[in-house]
Amino acid sequence: KDYHWNITQTEILSNIKTIIKTFKHHGQYKLIQQRVMMLDSLNGIMGKDGGSYKLMRYIYENLQEQLSDSPDYWLQRAKVIYKLEKYSIGSVEDAIDFAKKAYHDSNRTRTINNAEFMVALLYGKLSIMQKFNNINNIINTIEWFYKAIKTHEYNKDYVNSMLENKKAQKGTFVTFCKY
Repeated sequence: KDYHWNITQTEILSNIKTIIKTFKHHGQYKLIQQRVMMLDSLNGIMGKDGGSYKLMRYIYENLQEQLSDSPDYWLQRAKVIYKLEKYSIGSVEDAIDFAKKAYHDSNRTRTINNAEFMVALLYGKLSIMQKFNNINNIINTIEWFYKAIKTHEYNKDYVNSMLENKKAQKGTFVTFCKY
């Protein structure tokens, strides 16, 4: 969104860090910190223009020191790359590692299920980017989608939103299945 602000990436990051530091260890207010670090929240505030990916990536890379102990942080960092990266196979491979970290490190069922599904989507995206030339990534996609869909009852809304076929572009799941 164009608010005609003259605010730099550094100032945006500083404000987000302040909110996170303020609420991270304050029990009932921790939810504020969790909501602030979510991609959908940040994207809603910052807008979804062409510079959004660079800004979101900058923010998440620079929040690592404060949030590296949070599986939800790693899941959101993977989601940034899944939703906004278009060309870099290396970035998608990094995102798979981030989502797997969230999957393995979390104690929260919802985070585990969301991470499981994010890994599947990222392997699907990677397979599509590689024009289905890497059999190991295709196998990983199928295995992770199987696990994620099998447990989707725990978080139907999230799974359905990630599976949906958008009007402008086919979703990763649909594109992968059509292959």
